[in-house]
Amino acid sequence: MAQEPKHRVLIWKGIYGFKLYLPSLGKLRQLDHSDELKTETQWVFDFKKKGKHAAEVKALCESLAAELSCDKIVAIPPSKPSDQPNQLQRLFGANISRIRNVETRKYNHNKPLPDDYGGSYIITGITKGEKILLVDDICTTGRTIVHFKERLESFGFEVKPACLAFYYRLEPNEAEDITLKVNHKDSEPSIAEKDTFKNTLEVYEYLKNEWKVSKSTIYNHVKKEGKLRPEKDGTFSLKAVQKYARTWLRPKELTLKLDDEELRRTREKLELAFREEQVKIAKLKRQREEGLLIPRADFELELAARAGVLMAGFEAMINEKAGEIIELVEGNTEKLAGLIRFLHDAYGELMNEYATTREFHVMFVNEA
Repeated sequence: MAQEPKHRVLIWKGIYGFKLYLPSLGKLRQLDHSDELKTETQWVFDFKKKGKHAAEVKALCESLAAELSCDKIVAIPPSKPSDQPNQLQRLFGANISRIRNVETRKYNHNKPLPDDYGGSYIITGITKGEKILLVDDICTTGRTIVHFKERLESFGFEVKPACLAFYYRLEPNEAEDITLKVNHKDSEPSIAEKDTFKNTLEVYEYLKNEWKVSKSTIYNHVKKEGKLRPEKDGTFSLKAVQKYARTWLRPKELTLKLDDEELRRTREKLELAFREEQVKIAKLKRQREEGLLIPRADFELELAARAGVLMAGFEAMINEKAGEIIELVEGNTEKLAGLIRFLHDAYGELMNEYATTREFHVMFVNEA
């Protein structure tokens, strides 16, 4: 009976991996063709860009998940929503989905992640209590995978991080206590793993989960409109199908419910607004105690009281000054200027009285 093939497992700072890779194609071409590093680099980028070796990747990740007693494999998303699903998401689902673009660190891996990185994705479909194997395709500095690990742990999940390949300069160690027995079947690849499609039906099966499309639409686009052209042998290449989808089809809209993280952010916003309102109330209360503010009701009563004083003052002035006014003008209109000065002076005295800061005690009596 043939033994199941075994595969080494590497480990670096708590992150598991399977292979090493070189990030620079220029350096890659300088290596000898038989060099193991080139072979492993080619393997990981063939999967990352073309979906090759998908069955082997799936078998490796599932074997590691079983070895670490993980319940679920979760893929790390690409940097752009338009690049979803990436090859890992095709195999294990999009439990973490990118909802807006983030700046890539392709040429500066020492650059930290953006401050708002946590708001660029949503997490769904993970059950409380599940132990997670978190998988990324490559690990250059570990910043991305550590971010997602810590984020999931903040929700109460136990997380084991892993990658398909480490940057070779990280020099990971071999995990001596883990040797995977990989049951890799060389059977017909699944539709998501194929490089070419035999007919329009296979093209439809490949596209239907991620794009708004029907069998008749693809048939018309191929036979009548020429939007997707077959190769000379009648097959359709993966590259041509992906370009056709990006050009002529619309991606299915996400209908995922808000996850715990979204709810937490909403709750934090409400709590912040409540705290700001409490601070505002406390500030107004302090200003009132310091005499800088008075309640609206007190203010309106004060105005009413002063208006009463003003009205009473006018009435008193008329009563008191009537005799003086008669004597002042003696019925002579030529003395009008003097009368006007007199009234202005009396009015000024009354308004000075009205503008005083002393308290008034006014009684409002209902007339019978």
